[in-house]
Amino acid sequence: MKFPNKFPIDEIISWYSRMVDFKVQQRRYRTSEKIIVSTTYGPIKGVKRKTIYGDSYYSFEGIPFAKPPLGDLRYKAPLPPDSWTEVRSCTSVGPKPLQKHFVFQMTEATRDLYSPDYLLREEVVVVSITYRVGPFGFLSLQDRDIEVPGNAGLKDQVMALRWIKANCSRFGGDSENITLFGDSAGAASVHYMMLTEQTRNLFHKAICMSGCALSPWAVTPQRNWPYRLAKAAGYTGDDNELAVFEFLNQAKGADIVKANEDLCTDEEKRERIGFSFGPVIEPYLTQHCVVPKPPTEMMRTAWGNTIPMIIGGVSNEGLLLYTETKNNPKLLNELGDCRYVVPLELNLDRDSELCQQYGYQLKTTYYVLSRLEYASSAPTYLYRFDFDSKHFNHLRIISCGKKVRGTCHGDDLSYIFYNSVARKLKKHTKEYKCIERLVGMWTQFAASSNPNYEKDQNELWLPVTMASLEKNQLKCLNIADDLKIIEVPDMDKLLI
Repeated sequence: MKFPNKFPIDEIISWYSRMVDFKVQQRRYRTSEKIIVSTTYGPIKGVKRKTIYGDSYYSFEGIPFAKPPLGDLRYKAPLPPDSWTEVRSCTSVGPKPLQKHFVFQMTEATRDLYSPDYLLREEVVVVSITYRVGPFGFLSLQDRDIEVPGNAGLKDQVMALRWIKANCSRFGGDSENITLFGDSAGAASVHYMMLTEQTRNLFHKAICMSGCALSPWAVTPQRNWPYRLAKAAGYTGDDNELAVFEFLNQAKGADIVKANEDLCTDEEKRERIGFSFGPVIEPYLTQHCVVPKPPTEMMRTAWGNTIPMIIGGVSNEGLLLYTETKNNPKLLNELGDCRYVVPLELNLDRDSELCQQYGYQLKTTYYVLSRLEYASSAPTYLYRFDFDSKHFNHLRIISCGKKVRGTCHGDDLSYIFYNSVARKLKKHTKEYKCIERLVGMWTQFAASSNPNYEKDQNELWLPVTMASLEKNQLKCLNIADDLKIIEVPDMDKLLI
């Protein structure tokens, strides 16, 4: 975990102490009661746990839905796991994919950082998916014979969804009522799962929090990343894909992670290319292909246009870059310059006025507009998370320090999952009330396709419509100390 440069040392120690306490706490909430469930690949053993509020649930962790991505499978599409007959223990955290340790790891879906205590106050089955990230999940090569077109991480997600569809009823779930949700890169993944034919009918509703497949960072441009990665890891040969692949396949995983850390040039960073290895438009078709063409084209005929969706973000997304902009004030001008959110495939001159105009409009409106255009028969609910807590907006505190206020990218996750730096909240606090509301709305939507939370919601949250957008009256649910329906801020600036 990274903290701002001048973050007080006593605060850093306090946060790390909380993380240690969290791990100890998770062990303490584990009981001795076990349970065995038969799955499509073999029997597994889980364990009964308690939440911080005393609710009981059965936990299964590290369930294999694919073969381990080792050896020749390191960068390739996943294969189904081998079946087993002996009971397999799934009572503790399974292995996680190799990755760089930095602030976005806060969104990692393992018990090391997150626990489903808040969600399990409701009658739901919660499943988190582990998938390959970085070069291991998104290495893409043009040579068909190598069989690494890219998006192995997305293909892991497809494989996991197939497992969930086939097995969730064995854990008390409903295979005909599955909701997929994610935050940031997870939200882009959810959207990709809505676009690809690989997942047709595997889930029935979607929630995208602070991201989607149309986000400028959700498609990685081709910049000869494999060769550059190999060179950074010690490769001295020619720019030959087969030779590069063989080198990367034999290299130590830790060396690959290290080599990938500083692969983007300063110019690429100015273009807001944040990841050297992320989702790509696959160079050729295979039976596993997830992204055969740009997401903007996939949306027109996507099967996901038929399912209900919640989409939104937080009120101060940019606080995540607070320290970076404070240390480099010139970056503020670049962040305000919206040219870099225009999709690269449009081939527009970055310096043109048209590019600047499109960029500003694309930031918000067109992500919703595209959904309304192609999914007019399915409800789309728009929200804005604007809850400001002095001590519980954890990503803001980590990114900006304690003196800055607002709602940072990722802060909403602290109100859905109990995490490693959180404290148990008193039930009379406004933070606990926000958790109740957010979890209530999300689980109500999962159950019925209607997110209205009858417990204390005074205004009806209605789906957005094309008519409201055309009248410059696009409204959203603003989630703050209270729930209110408001017009999307600065809407007049976002329309042509």
